[in-house]
Amino acid sequence: MYFNYKGQSIFAFSDTHGMHRGLRIPSDIDILICAGDVISDFSEEGLKDFLSWYSNVPARLRIFVPGNHEILFDYYPDKLNRLFPDNIVCLYDRRMEYKGISFYSTLIPQHYYKIFFL
Repeated sequence: MYFNYKGQSIFAFSDTHGMHRGLRIPSDIDILICAGDVISDFSEEGLKDFLSWYSNVPARLRIFVPGNHEILFDYYPDKLNRLFPDNIVCLYDRRMEYKGISFYSTLIPQHYYKIFFL
């Protein structure tokens, strides 16, 4: 989904299930949001591959919110957070602000995460 909000071009996506390299992302993005389900096999290796790709997609800000396929975050959040390059924000059950936009991620029972922004 591509849209403009508060002067920022935003592209949001989810559910690539290992097929992220086939995703077409516009080149003029300020904020890139991935709302999870990037792996299909619940593996750490799949997450590493996604993060390597995601860290190289042009954007001023890259946000990642774990989905239910990233259930490993429920068991090893510190270990997995160490996998993230400095240019990707893992928004895991917390809040952040960027250029006047507040982003929220919250855990909902059954291992689902939701992202909100205002």
